[in-house]
Amino acid sequence: MAEYLIGDDESDVLPILDEVQQIAAKGMAARCEEQMLSGGNRALMLEQGVEVDNEGANTLFYFAVDNRLVARFELIDMPRKDAADVIGALQRSGIDVVMLTGDHEKAAKRIADMVGIEHFHSELTPQDKAGIVAEIQADGHKIVMAGDGVNDILALAQADIGIAMGNGSDIAIDVSDVVLMNDTLTSLEESFRIGRATYRLVKQNLALSLVYNAITIPLAMAGYIIPLIAAISMSLSSLLVVGNSMRIQWSWKR
Repeated sequence: MAEYLIGDDESDVLPILDEVQQIAAKGMAARCEEQMLSGGNRALMLEQGVEVDNEGANTLFYFAVDNRLVARFELIDMPRKDAADVIGALQRSGIDVVMLTGDHEKAAKRIADMVGIEHFHSELTPQDKAGIVAEIQADGHKIVMAGDGVNDILALAQADIGIAMGNGSDIAIDVSDVVLMNDTLTSLEESFRIGRATYRLVKQNLALSLVYNAITIPLAMAGYIIPLIAAISMSLSSLLVVGNSMRIQWSWKR
């Protein structure tokens, strides 16, 4: 006999689901009394022998009882308001943006067109996403993967650099190399600019150190610099490197 959950209103009697399963990138299934319930995408329905169509410009969600389709929902997934600007900025900086999604092709193309993404892959499982990342890496490219859900964790782990959104799932944050502290895509683009500015300053500091040593070490060996002057100049060079590094606070905003 099934258990029941009674709400605040005693007339509201809700059955408790048994054998609840979460099926990665497909949906969920559960048993209620003698009936088998399932809800998810077309791939899940086909696995269970439920014939469904795939017509629609948006994400489709199906609900079946005992392998019989009883409802079909069309969900509109809107991109974040800053998505087009951020993706445009990334592309102008020389980054090739590719979208990986579990949505069907029409829904994926609609979103890709709205935000200006030329290359996209649709109807992907978590394993498919990681496989595509590995294929691109095999061609000699470096991959930065940004994601926030459970379905992204394999691709995040496979990528050269994984970036998780601050409000993402705990496991996505755990496998990522970089965690953005807020939920805006603007911070994603800023992280690239900060990374480039940091790399540029590191190279500048290395060049300063090499030039300093290339000049002062031969002079010291030849006896033209006394130990006191050498010690003072070494401290000054360290201060110069530190001061140059502090420029990171505003140099990435250019």
